[in-house]
Amino acid sequence: MNTSEHLFTLKGDNGLLQLKIAEVEGFPHTTSCFGGYDTRSVLQLTAGIFSVQSSLYLSTGALYRFLQELEKSHRTLSGQAHLNSDEGDLQLTLTFDRQGHVMVAGTFTENNGLCSNELRFELSTDQTFISETLHGLRAIAAAFGDEQGKSTS
Repeated sequence: MNTSEHLFTLKGDNGLLQLKIAEVEGFPHTTSCFGGYDTRSVLQLTAGIFSVQSSLYLSTGALYRFLQELEKSHRTLSGQAHLNSDEGDLQLTLTFDRQGHVMVAGTFTENNGLCSNELRFELSTDQTFISETLHGLRAIAAAFGDEQGKSTS
């Protein structure tokens, strides 16, 4: 399957996070133990003067759960939305406040067997930027379904 259009972007005042699905395993026949389908995705992250570009493993089920939490928080302007990669190298939490501000806090860990590096980052954004993020996540859900891989459209 062509995955070139399957990505989401999270823009902030001081950075950007973009996650693009590069490969999908098992689609449409074999779902992941993490929900949905296993993917190899490419992360591009800029936070202040720091940046990361790396591959990571993430299930479409995790992206679907993130979408559900993000839609609820965006609608109510409260709460949190979480995204964690399969191997724990990316952990992301978006926290909403009633004024429409969103704090993005996360860690990215690289462990290549010889050494380990960790970037802790925060991005400041607001509800207006989240609409673009939701659009990308909804397109991914439309292509790969929910946690069981079933169509959401």
